[in-house]
Amino acid sequence: MSVATVLLLAAGCAFPGGTPLSAVSTQPTAENAKSAPFGLREALDASLAGLLEPETVDSLRRIAAEHVHNNILLRLPGIQAEYRSASPPPEETGLALLDGAIAYNHVLSAPPGSDLADEHRPRVREKIELAGAGCWARLAAVREKIELSGGIGTPELRQQEAELLLELRIATGFDDERLLTFDFSTLPMPRKLDTPLAELQKKAVLTRSETAPLSISDAFPKQIRDLYGDDPAAVPLLAEALYRLPRKLAEVQLAAPTRDLRELAALGSAAGIVCEVELCCNQLRNAWEQYEAARLRNDDTPESRAALAEALLQWRLAHFRLRAAMGTGNAAGGDLPPRPVDEKVRRELWTLLKKN
Repeated sequence: MSVATVLLLAAGCAFPGGTPLSAVSTQPTAENAKSAPFGLREALDASLAGLLEPETVDSLRRIAAEHVHNNILLRLPGIQAEYRSASPPPEETGLALLDGAIAYNHVLSAPPGSDLADEHRPRVREKIELAGAGCWARLAAVREKIELSGGIGTPELRQQEAELLLELRIATGFDDERLLTFDFSTLPMPRKLDTPLAELQKKAVLTRSETAPLSISDAFPKQIRDLYGDDPAAVPLLAEALYRLPRKLAEVQLAAPTRDLRELAALGSAAGIVCEVELCCNQLRNAWEQYEAARLRNDDTPESRAALAEALLQWRLAHFRLRAAMGTGNAAGGDLPPRPVDEKVRRELWTLLKKN
């Protein structure tokens, strides 16, 4: 899928061929297979089978629409002002901004002739898995709270359960009977994150499809933090810089038509990924502390057990977010040896990121 095709998608004029949802049904046919328990991996594979191609096309359409209309870019100054206010947005806002900016930079900076669907598909895969895992974790928490109420549940809990089951039925293609056989023990249980942040950031850049096989230096994360200093709006400022980067790279390309700019573009994405991983690690460590506090307060009353179930849910959601930020190693160049970042290129990128 070319850049031109993606731009046509934004206008609703091109619809590339893809496997229709009906052609990739994951419905088990044998009765014994239908009744056998299935775990999280099987559930996510079923979602990927049905959603990967249409979600890839839809995501490219949204990127193309942003390229044409600049809706997010125009909102970013206001979002930056919110970050500098007494009531800044939640961390999920920053994660969403960075994720969108990284995808935009990666797709719009792809070399001429690239198949953009192939470029973007690995990241879409990771986001589908994140969404699916989060749904199953939420369903587990809702079911636990219903059980604690004697199996009746409030109307709100029953409504949440129905909405989650509907979402999972659409995503997996499984019917209600099949969904009831999900093995909730395959969901992860809380554990403390002991891996140093810098190690996780370096691994994420090596693994993610937007940046593999770049190998950042130990100083790279601090250099990113220093880029915007102590500005509370550092995250949306970086997101804005990444949304603007493809046009700046196009100007560089005009001045040097034969130059390969892939490392500059990938290094821009690496800056976003490093920041994204730091935010996810902060969330996961906070969720661990909250879970431990709830576990220690648990006196086996319905109220304390419900609080523990909610803390467990928040840990699982944070865990899945970090996994998605780290990447799953589906990049086409994932088997290539690590390539250290050229410091000269890094300094050039910093100039472009700071340039209005």
